[in-house]
Formats: sequence, C-alpha cells, structure tokens
Amino acid sequence: MKPTVVAIDLGSCFVRVVVGVIEDEEKGVVNVIGRSYSNLHQSSTQSGNIVNLEKMRMALKKAVEEAELMADVEVERAFVGLSTPLMRGFDAEADVPIQGKRRQVSRLDVDNAFEEVRKIGIPQEHKVLHIIPQRYLIDKQGEYEDPAGATGARLTIQAHTLVCPVTAINNHSAICNQLGIKVARLIFEPLAAAEAVLTQDERDRGVLLVDMGHETTQTLLLRKSSIMHTFIQPYGARHVTSDLVEVLGVGQLEADRVKRDVPLEFKGEGDDMEEGVELHQAVTETKKIVRKKMISEVMGARIEELFTDIREDLVRHHQEGAYRGGVILTGGGALVKGAAEMGQRIFQAPVRVGYPALIEGIVEEIARPDWTTVIGLVKFGFKYYPEECRAKRGLISKLFGSKK
Repeated sequence: MKPTVVAIDLGSCFVRVVVGVIEDEEKGVVNVIGRSYSNLHQSSTQSGNIVNLEKMRMALKKAVEEAELMADVEVERAFVGLSTPLMRGFDAEADVPIQGKRRQVSRLDVDNAFEEVRKIGIPQEHKVLHIIPQRYLIDKQGEYEDPAGATGARLTIQAHTLVCPVTAINNHSAICNQLGIKVARLIFEPLAAAEAVLTQDERDRGVLLVDMGHETTQTLLLRKSSIMHTFIQPYGARHVTSDLVEVLGVGQLEADRVKRDVPLEFKGEGDDMEEGVELHQAVTETKKIVRKKMISEVMGARIEELFTDIREDLVRHHQEGAYRGGVILTGGGALVKGAAEMGQRIFQAPVRVGYPALIEGIVEEIARPDWTTVIGLVKFGFKYYPEECRAKRGLISKLFGSKK
C-alpha cells in the first residue's frame, strides 16, 4: 500500500489540511485525495502567534472533518507546520572524536556530532526544532556532505540550528492532541514550502525563498539541502491590507479585493494605472473613485520595505549574491500582482512566484502559492520521516457501516 500522509498548517489566515498519497517515492509525486480549509479562527493569532487556542482548535476540527470525509481517511497523526516570529536560526559548530573501527566515521559518530551541536546556543525556554547540517570536516580539512566511511581523528559538523519557544511548540501540539491527532513532527514552515516549490538546480546554485505569509514573512537562503541563513519579519500580507484600509478609508474585505486586483506600478507599464477604481467606504457607506496608481503606491511601499529589509539583512550577514539560483516568492502575499517584478528590481536577481510542483488528484483549488506550505509538509514529512507516515483508510465505512 502506498504511504498516506496528512499535513496541517495552522496559519494566521486559514487553517489548511491536506491528505496525500505518495505516488512516486523517488520523484516525490503526491496524489491529493483530501483537502480542506477553515477561517473560523479569525483574530485567534496576533503577530504570527496563537493567542486563542479554542478558536484555532474549532477551525482545525472543521477542516479535519471535511478532509477526512473527502479522502475516506481517519486522521490520527499529522505533520504540523510551525511558524512564529519568535523563532531563531543560527549557525553552530561542534566536533567529536571519531570512534569507528580503523578511525572510520560511523553513523554513531555523526549522531554524536549532532548531539554536541544541539547543546550550543539554545536560549532559555526554547527547544531545538531542526538541525540542518551545512558541511562536515575531518580533522578540520576537506569538506563532506556525508562523512560516513571517511578516516581521521576528529569529526566536525557545521550546521544551522532552528529553535522555537517551548510555548509555541506546546500550543501547536495541544491544539492537535485535543482532537485526538498525534503530531508526527513539527516542521518549520518555510522548510516545507521549499520542498514543494524549489527545483534541484535552484538548490545547487543557491536560492532565496521568501515565504510571504499573512502576519509574518520568513526567508531562507538555501544551498543544496542546507540552510545558510534565516530571517523572520513580523509583518506580511495582512499589513498591506491594513495600509489600504487606513489610507483609503475602506473596510478589510474591500481592501483585500483591490489588493488582489490592482497591480504594483512599474516604469514601462501602460497608462491604465491612471484608471479609477470604485471603492465602498467603510464609515459613510458611500462610493468613491481612486486611481489605480494611488492604490499601487500604497501596496508597493510596504512590499518594497519588506524586500529591502531582506536584502539589507543579507548584506549584514555577508550573503548578498549567494542566491545565483534566484529568488522564489511563495505564500499568499506572493499573489500580489507585480511582486515578482519589484523583487527583481530590489534583489537584482531572477524572481519567480513559486507554485506547488509534482501534485495530482484534487488540485483545482490548491495549486496556488498559499497552499505550498501544507503540500510541502506532506512532501517533507515523507522524505525525512517516512516511519511516521501512516493513516487509516476507510473512515466512511467506519462512520456509516459497510454495505453487505
């Protein structure tokens, strides 16, 4: 039987659930047999952190029940995405004596190196979520992606460590556990998104992934399978909407509508930016006409600030230009028309919008940038934790009884 994997994204805007069957284990092709979402939890997050667990639990309950019925699967365990602006990523290095026979590096030596690096730089009230190796050295020489079998006296690991506040970990786990769902693994969401959208060529050359979420924006600099740098900003697509609400005097729904419809302005675009857009004002309940140019300038100011902050952070960490494979925008914020073109101007590199790749089945509504995280959770979970991938089939017969 092919592996069936369940993924949960407890997002600030939507809770999403996907049930996928791994059709091609080598290529990572996922057949989506169930998917659902809910936004019953509005106002249950603040600055990317969960502040109302009961609202989030009810939203997840609705999404899980719908996905179960669609997929005919009983959700008992799932890979769950975790993201908070309080997460930290940093580089760490540790070395251990090589204890294998004939001084050859064994898997035990590699495990010992991981345990040593796990102890370095962990803030109080934080736990390690991921340790992503960057490279291994033998006796401070050479460079290995996998040192097993190499000979020497000491093994050095250089890695990128991702840590998260214990409170955030406990909250995500509690929300799932209260519904009878065991958390197979908590996974840093941009890592999952990368699994869904990046090509191997982009990884080999070095690539910048910008996950533009509702309340936070998370950036990963990746080379091959390693994280070279992380940067998390406490603002995202919601703040573009808030700027439009404040400047234009419209409600949130109206601001969301124009954010989807009006592109960012660039030199060389047609004169249609001078056209007017009819808006419904929130307080007076009257209509007014606002030029597209003004709307695009409001949105563009926030997105330009976001991209500029990322570029300046890369400069501070001596990583500017380390993304020859380009910049990939994903998440709901990537749907703003013209965001990729603005990114190309600021990053001085090729920029594209990332869509989930290698998916089939029920994909009509989910082949979008805002579904990359939850689809990536299915792919990442199976790729790195295959022993955790199992789900019970046959929920419908269990609920309604099998026909004889």
